[in-house]
Amino acid sequence: MAVGQGVLRAVLDVGALDAVEARLEQHEVARSAAHAGLLRDVLELHRVHTAGGCGLATVAQLALLTRSSEFRAGALLADAQLLAGLPGAPEALDCGLLTVEQARLVCSQLGPLDEPIQLAVWDRLQAALITDDERGGADPGPVAGVADRLGDRGRHRRRRPPAEGRAGRSVGGLPAA
Repeated sequence: MAVGQGVLRAVLDVGALDAVEARLEQHEVARSAAHAGLLRDVLELHRVHTAGGCGLATVAQLALLTRSSEFRAGALLADAQLLAGLPGAPEALDCGLLTVEQARLVCSQLGPLDEPIQLAVWDRLQAALITDDERGGADPGPVAGVADRLGDRGRHRRRRPPAEGRAGRSVGGLPAA
């Protein structure tokens, strides 16, 4: 039962409530594990395509296979690659320690950062998730909390080289920014 709802135990069928809550928790763990399997398969598809010289086709093929947009397929590939590089992240998804939504947030927050910063933040986040799990909580806050405490993220972001030949040019009739 969610924190703060213990007073409802007096008016609810506690056995039925506990049973349905346990099933719902198990569905989420299974969903996380299925997502981990999907991300592994995405990486395998990309590996096979790359080995055959057609790595650029991965996103389009993935979109077809998952019946989704190329935007979603590209995000899946990017998330799979990032999470595979974080020690223990796929396993955290497998066991439900990291939810699908938390994994997406981790990728969106860590993706733009340099690898050493990604690893440092992931280490802190993983420790927070484990601590929360050991306390028996299901608080999604550790993901956002660690990312928020990162501090001045701007100075740790990857430096992207300026695009060549863009200065002063117009694109589609609009002046360049």
